[in-house]
This record gives sequence, C-alpha cells and structure tokens, in this order.
Amino acid sequence: RMGYLPQLRRVDATGCADPAAIRALAEAIPDLEINYQVELLGQTFTEKDTAAAFRDPDVGALMTGLGSLPALETVDLGAVSAPGSELKALAEAYPDITFHWEKEIFGKTFQSSDAEIDLSGLDVGSLAQVEDAMQAFPYAKKVILADCGFENEELAAFREKMRPSYKVVWTVQINYLKVRTDETYFMPAKHHAVVTNFQVQNLKYCEDMVCLDLGHMTMHTIDFVTYMPKLKYLILAWTEVQYIEPIRTCKNLIWLELDNSCIRDYSPLVDCTALEDLNIGKTFCDITPILQMTWLKNLYMIFGNGGDAWKASQALPNTHVVAS
Repeated sequence: RMGYLPQLRRVDATGCADPAAIRALAEAIPDLEINYQVELLGQTFTEKDTAAAFRDPDVGALMTGLGSLPALETVDLGAVSAPGSELKALAEAYPDITFHWEKEIFGKTFQSSDAEIDLSGLDVGSLAQVEDAMQAFPYAKKVILADCGFENEELAAFREKMRPSYKVVWTVQINYLKVRTDETYFMPAKHHAVVTNFQVQNLKYCEDMVCLDLGHMTMHTIDFVTYMPKLKYLILAWTEVQYIEPIRTCKNLIWLELDNSCIRDYSPLVDCTALEDLNIGKTFCDITPILQMTWLKNLYMIFGNGGDAWKASQALPNTHVVAS
C-alpha cells in the first residue's frame, strides 16, 4: 500500500516487532529511509549502529538478527563456546561485517583475527580434528603443525586439501636442522651443518623456497627442486651432482652456480628461460646447449678445451662472458 504514497521519503518504524516486514519494505522501496529499533539478545540497536558487542552469544540468534542491522561493520563476540562450524557459517553469511572472538582449541586460546594459528607441539589428535577446529578461524592464512606427530606425506596431502582455505605449515628435519615448509631461504653451511643426499630430499616439502645454497654438501641428486616453483637462486657448487634434469621445471630461476661440481650435461638449462647469471667454472662437458641461451646476462667459466669461452662469446653477443 505504500504505492499510494508516492511522496513518501521516511518511515519511523520504532516499536515494530516484525523485523522481516521492515526488511521487506526496505527491499521493496530501496530509497526509503526507515528508522527502527531491533531487540537482539537482550540489547536494543537501531538501523544506524555500526558496532555491536556480545558475550558468548547464541550464534543461531545472530544469524537471524544481524540481517536487520545493515550498517553493522564490527561485531565482538568475546570468548565463545560455539563450534567452529557455526562461527564459520556466521562469518560467511555476513562478509561485510568483521567479527572478533577468541576461542580455545587443543588447550590454547587464539583470536579470530590471528593470521597464523600455531599448534606446534600440541596434541591435536588427528588432522580431521585440526580441520574441524580451524573452522573457528575463517580469517587465518596459516596453521602451523610442527612437531605434532604427523608424517611429512600426511601433512603434504593435508596441505593440498586445505590450500583453498589456508596454508598448512610444518617443519622437516635436515640433519640436526629443522626447516619450516614455508621457509624461503636455506643455507646449511650458515649453521655449520653438512647435509647428506638422503637428508636434503626433505626439502621437497618447502614449496616457497626462493634461495637455496647447498654448496659443499655431500649430495648428488636434486629431485626436490621440482617442488619449488618459486626458486630463483640455486647454488650447487662443490657438490657431487652430475645430472640436473629436474632443473627444467625451475621457470623462475635467475641465478645458478655449478662450479666445481660433476655436471655431465648442460641441456636441461635450455628450459630455464629466466636464468640471468650462470657459473659453470671448472665443470667439463659439452657447452653446446649453453650456446642457445641468448637470454643470459652473465656467464662465468674457465678456458676450456676447444675454445669454449670464445664459442660462448660469439654465440652470445649480449652476454657478459667471464673466463679465467
């Protein structure tokens, strides 16, 4: 019947006990100013309120009641006992509202605003229990599960499953060093550690690695680089590495040191089209593949047999070739 009032601009609905009717009116006439009050969990709010605070409220009541308060920007729930699934549903139902609460899981209390939920060393039961508990933290970007008793492959599968929601992080053992799987830089020599070929394979779980210095380590395979799409800097100098086939997958690699290693074939480097600086000093194999790498900025080598340095300077006129 509001259609009979074409000049109507404002309605005072204070005292109206039917929030659904008010919402229907607002939807039917979007330009209409409606003033009203809403009773929610023992508190009175108006349509202009931007903040609200409760203490361990009935989440079901909030799911219904908050829809009548379109101006709300923040809602503080205090310490909550509601299950994570209900809290997650509430945050998803009102994406324009920032919710604040604190909740205890596995004996440790976290805030809903925490970007990282660190469960390291805690008895979390199973990964299914972790998944259920994490529903209470819809704004979290990472969950840390170091020293929680799970195998690397279990955690890798869980990381893949939860990737759309948050990042799963843990630590891998490399000699006496513990490396977080979200680490971007690793240099065992910095910690006076010598890692073996068996130990270094755990680096495959460090998918965020950007800079990796394994110079002078007792290793001979580099399969782990296949799992490092962000890798930019790699040092394999003074190692026993002979074949570098996995390096073909390193599309972001810009720096590579192979000097004083046992490399037998350079051809995988042809697929590293972002590579800018290459050090092959004191490695002795057919240089032909490198002569195709016109994108190189700097090439460091020794005066090899058959005038390799001269060949490189002729084939790569825009590359700074340093031979000694």
